[in-house]
Amino acid sequence: KNAIFSFFVPYVEKIVNWASSRGIGYIFIDEPALGLIVGRKILGYSERELLDIYEEIFSGVKSNAGLHVCGRIPPLLSEILMRVPARYLSHEFHDTRENLKSFSKEKLEEYDKIISPGIVSAKSPEVESIEEVNSLLREILERFGPRVDLVSADCGFGGLRGLENSYDISLRKLKLIAEVASSFDA
Repeated sequence: KNAIFSFFVPYVEKIVNWASSRGIGYIFIDEPALGLIVGRKILGYSERELLDIYEEIFSGVKSNAGLHVCGRIPPLLSEILMRVPARYLSHEFHDTRENLKSFSKEKLEEYDKIISPGIVSAKSPEVESIEEVNSLLREILERFGPRVDLVSADCGFGGLRGLENSYDISLRKLKLIAEVASSFDA
């Protein structure tokens, strides 16, 4: 824990502030294990400690701040995320549909949060149909209303690494996201 607070938090804060000072409009922190940490006594992080981490990291940010949390978002983590000083919350909704129940439009409005939903799998090499992705985004928009922006894949496409055509698959999935998202803007 000491290494987190004495080294990693200040280190990440410097990177975030550096990016913000250069006019980068959106800065996201990727948290692949936060869903596994919250609520586990063995790791010993309190809610207050987690909030302190993000308050320090985002303290000097003039950009739009976001937090990507991989996997399932349990209720306790959802409550903590509402209080984190990052407006954008990026989560998996394609492969982890139960995340739709982790948030409500009312809570998002109360805490001024925006959901940045993942709408295609970052693990499966199968490119989703336009109908499937369209249906998922429609469901997300119906549930969260105007509290949705910055649509993406569930996570980065590292889960496709090692496949011969992973780059092509990734591009096809990104084009699909762009096509579906732009159809809702019209």
